[in-house]
Amino acid sequence: MQKQKGRGRLAGLRELGVVFALLLPALPAAALSFGIDTNSPSQSDFHAVAGDMTAAFDYKPLEPSDAGGVTGFALGAYGSYAPTRDSGAWSRLTGDPSDQIGVAGVSARKGLPFGIDVGGFYGWVADTDAHVYGGDLRYAVLAGSALVPAVALRASYTGASNLGDLSYRSYGVDASVSKGFPFLAPYAGIGYVWSTIKADGQYHLESESIDRVKAFAGLRLALGPLETTAEYERLGGNNVYDLRFGVSF
Repeated sequence: MQKQKGRGRLAGLRELGVVFALLLPALPAAALSFGIDTNSPSQSDFHAVAGDMTAAFDYKPLEPSDAGGVTGFALGAYGSYAPTRDSGAWSRLTGDPSDQIGVAGVSARKGLPFGIDVGGFYGWVADTDAHVYGGDLRYAVLAGSALVPAVALRASYTGASNLGDLSYRSYGVDASVSKGFPFLAPYAGIGYVWSTIKADGQYHLESESIDRVKAFAGLRLALGPLETTAEYERLGGNNVYDLRFGVSF
């Protein structure tokens, strides 16, 4: 029995690797640059670009609110698609009229005692050399049951590398609620994000601080250890669409 269980887990991990390999090429391909391509960049254009980056890079929950438990462990591969709000601002600042930002990556979560979970992710920004990464700490205020929904609080951090002339970091908090049904777990939440985006000093741009409310809703479909989660997020005026495939033990 133990050997069969081990083989099942290995098969799940192999499937996860295949899914991730397919996710990145499937993201929208478009010109995208984080290098400033003008001698007199506009602060307003930089502000618009900073807002789009925050929506695309901020921590994505992509899970219901229930705690994983001390023995719980989950792995996943995800893709995220965020349309930009002002492709003209991107064109004037970077020389590329970007109208979308795609990210694909891997994520992991481990359950701890007392309803606490810790998670992290690492992602690749499509059509660039940029990477995003982050982590979160989540506390299940209510564990949830057949009659009572699960409620959780989260704190998160996100950073990025290889952004050319720009740098990015953000912090976030959110509260979420979910209700489990056979095979399905809908969830929703609301939170707040604080991000800081800086440009290379030679461009004489002030750093942008983007502080915005975010709301999100999603649905997880679970068949045994295999999970599929679709999520919609609204951060300020930006829309973000996410999809995750994972396995949990």
